[in-house]
Amino acid sequence: MINILNTENDTLVKIFGTRWKESQTLWDQVEKSYKANKKIWKNEPDWLSEVPRGRSKTRDNRVFLATESQNNKVTARPVKPMITPANETEEAKTIANDLQTLFLEDYRRMNVKKHLKRGLRFLHMSKIMSFKIFWNADIDNYDFKVMDPRKVRFSKNSTNEDESEFAIEKIDDKNLLDLLDLFPAKSENILKKAGLSKEEALINNPNVEYYEV
Repeated sequence: MINILNTENDTLVKIFGTRWKESQTLWDQVEKSYKANKKIWKNEPDWLSEVPRGRSKTRDNRVFLATESQNNKVTARPVKPMITPANETEEAKTIANDLQTLFLEDYRRMNVKKHLKRGLRFLHMSKIMSFKIFWNADIDNYDFKVMDPRKVRFSKNSTNEDESEFAIEKIDDKNLLDLLDLFPAKSENILKKAGLSKEEALINNPNVEYYEV
């Protein structure tokens, strides 16, 4: 396993760049499945372009209805957090009850059911469903979100998170000022990499792409 704390940043960049590329063969299939299944989900089959001009292209999107209906059934009553006492003492039972109350409140706060539905759509289309638990500095608490399976990489032969040497996410929905806010200590390096001054960054604020490991 890679010891992140004892490895130079430049070396880590090269290592994870290599790991991202190593999994590309599998993710080519993920991308292919996603595109094909999304067209079916949206009722835009390939044969539609072959329908002669003047002929009706009216069709019934039963795949969409079936998929969403199945997602609703699966997430109608999802399993909620349940804390079991470590032993039969009153103290252990009190701690377990308090923890369960806390996690149930977080379950509602994070709207887990909504995220599960979105994750299931990704599972139908790409054959992968991925969730991320992370510390959200905006709310000063842990948080939960669904990952776009096309923008993550794991070891291609792993079957669970423990078997994967790495987990990488591509972030491509932020701009330069967002990145400077996230990493103020690295602002000089970020601006140098972008080839912009602080004033130019403020004026132009281009979109950026970076990776989280």
